[in-house]
Amino acid sequence: MSQDPLSNWSFTKPRGYSGDASLLDIYYKHPSMDDVVAEATPLGRQIYDYTVNVPACAAGRERCEILARTVDEAADACDGAAEIFAVAAGHLREAEICRSLPAKAIRRWVALDQDPVSVGVMTRDHAGTAVEPMIGSVMGLLKRSYAHLGTFDLVYASGLYDYLQRKVAIKLMQRMTDFVRPGGRLLFANFSDEITSDGYMETFMDWPLILRSADDMWDIITASVDRNAFDCEVWYGSNRNIVYGTLRRK
Repeated sequence: MSQDPLSNWSFTKPRGYSGDASLLDIYYKHPSMDDVVAEATPLGRQIYDYTVNVPACAAGRERCEILARTVDEAADACDGAAEIFAVAAGHLREAEICRSLPAKAIRRWVALDQDPVSVGVMTRDHAGTAVEPMIGSVMGLLKRSYAHLGTFDLVYASGLYDYLQRKVAIKLMQRMTDFVRPGGRLLFANFSDEITSDGYMETFMDWPLILRSADDMWDIITASVDRNAFDCEVWYGSNRNIVYGTLRRK
């Protein structure tokens, strides 16, 4: 499987960890990784044509679209003055397909990531926009190192919970809700326990994930917040390979 650019990138971990933003770019079919795909052998391209289109990867691409749509909804609700906080933002590819950023309908979009390479990509690609990339981590959030950021109309973590054990997942949820202002929304996502490619991902891509069901998502929500203070919902993407949780502060 080393000839497949998707499997090989995941297994060799050029950034030093699983699920880096460039791996996502490969299954997003983002132009920034076209050269990596083009360098594959003919057999590697054939394998890639299959792996990149498995339901889990399709769900990942849909997740990017859902994030862009959610950002646009926040911008619309705030009359073009939305403030947004992306946790573990990666390369923030949703910013490239949303309509509100180029329309200057976002006041501030803080994009936090622990990888300086990812922060550098965001800084380069979104210079002069409302996007404010910053280096930061889950530990920094839990230690309340970023309290100066204030509150936001939308807070989201789209790929982080796949790696968090329940105890940390709850603590992070509690901390993220502190950033949500009244009427604001929090979204988090997790690969679901219904995916069928997890065996391949763990064995051949060295990409182990913590998969969750809708009940698991509800468990995190219920253990994290006062349900009287939030309107909550759990729902699946179109092929049920990713499950989402949304919380709106009343």
